[in-house]
Amino acid sequence: MLIYQRNLKGLDWGLGKIRYLLVSWGLPFLLTLVGFGLVWLFGFGGFYNETFILEAVTEINQTFGTTITSPYVGMGVMLLTNSTIGVLFSAIFSVGEEIGWRGFLVPELYKTRNFTETALISGVIWSVFHYPLLIWTVAPELGVPLWYLIPVTTFSGTGLSLIMAWLRLKSGSLWTAVIFHAAINIYLQGFFQPLTTQTSYLTPYISGEQGLSMALVTAVVAYYFWRKRDELNSARA
Repeated sequence: MLIYQRNLKGLDWGLGKIRYLLVSWGLPFLLTLVGFGLVWLFGFGGFYNETFILEAVTEINQTFGTTITSPYVGMGVMLLTNSTIGVLFSAIFSVGEEIGWRGFLVPELYKTRNFTETALISGVIWSVFHYPLLIWTVAPELGVPLWYLIPVTTFSGTGLSLIMAWLRLKSGSLWTAVIFHAAINIYLQGFFQPLTTQTSYLTPYISGEQGLSMALVTAVVAYYFWRKRDELNSARA
């Protein structure tokens, strides 16, 4: 962009309309809540990890000088800090990725392709980008075979990418993708995943960022946004 345009304006640094930023902030919480709620409801994972909550409450009390004893109050405080300070710090890391993916790649694809093609191409590329992490870190830690892990995470990643692509194109703001990416990471990795206990060998297959539950919930929400693709075509026209 610096070579051909001599500026970075095409990344759309403006905030855009506030409602799209709020959707990008709130939707990841609902996605993860439903995804893990199904895991707990059907017994594929347990609610809640007492060790994780005890350590979190202890840290909260030491940090803020409080005397919280209730695990549920502790969860509430954790959710509050994760959804504010946590998302902010997570955004510092996700902005680097999103400058490339939804800042540059998605708008460039959309210049010559329809939304479906744009979402699928960028989503698959984004998912493949994470394969080394899956192969050398996630799979060994969870003990989940790659023949299962890679297809499920590709399916889930493509769905998440479609949602972010829609928000990015509809809002005209890079920050919708940054906030969504930061929020989904912080809720998954910083709260719901460690909150869930393993109840059987199926838990890592169904629960978590790489689990089937999140993939299915993401697919439903992605389909909803895909159905709204004509709104993007009208805006482009």
